[in-house]
Amino acid sequence: MKGRWTADSGLTLVEIVVVLIILGVVFTMIAPKVLSQGDKAKARVTTIQMQKIKSYVEQFQLQYNILPSSLDDLTRCTEKTGSNCIPMADVDELRDAWSNAFTLESNGNRYSIKSLGKDGRQGGSGVDADLIVEGP
Repeated sequence: MKGRWTADSGLTLVEIVVVLIILGVVFTMIAPKVLSQGDKAKARVTTIQMQKIKSYVEQFQLQYNILPSSLDDLTRCTEKTGSNCIPMADVDELRDAWSNAFTLESNGNRYSIKSLGKDGRQGGSGVDADLIVEGP
């Protein structure tokens, strides 16, 4: 009977290798596009986190009439806040989506919150670029 599968029917080794080669080629074309979307999403999440930290800094400034000297001031009581303060942020909130610490730079009147991006180094482009949110 032609056209029916028999008990010893199956794929030959050559057919399996050809399928694996095709899958490998398809994966090498698609993988970079799919994997880069994760880092772009992390950059968007980091920007949202920075906006939240900005609101903490502004709340701190309103409450104590001074900018925090570092983001650590948002997580603990200091001489500026007094011993009965309630911390505004958790330490974990002060890290970007790549687990790098945010930094706060201030000149006394204006401030900026910065993430160094995926690579954790100054400068860069794409997902490695620095993200900055500035305050008044």
